[in-house]
Amino acid sequence: KWRVVGGSGSGSLTVATTTGDVTIAATTDVQLVNLTSAIATITLPAVASGKLIRIKDIAGTATTFNITILRGGSSLIDDQTSLVMTQNYQSINLVCDGTNWYAV
Repeated sequence: KWRVVGGSGSGSLTVATTTGDVTIAATTDVQLVNLTSAIATITLPAVASGKLIRIKDIAGTATTFNITILRGGSSLIDDQTSLVMTQNYQSINLVCDGTNWYAV
């Protein structure tokens, strides 16, 4: 767990790690992706207003393995059904307005 420092909150972030395909749990705040030999599909949880999810590629292998982020249900991600992370150590922050997800 990470601790939030400063701001109005002092709670913990829930961090999960995967080495392959996964649907992010509604309680997960940070999804680490450690791919060493394959691509992965990461599916977002159902929409929840104000939910922020961080996705981070932590593998850093010599070869880049794409990470495809899929919408959960009928929501969109920046007006698309998916996003693809293509760089080693890339990360993305996604926030939900209760209807769709947006990269921020």
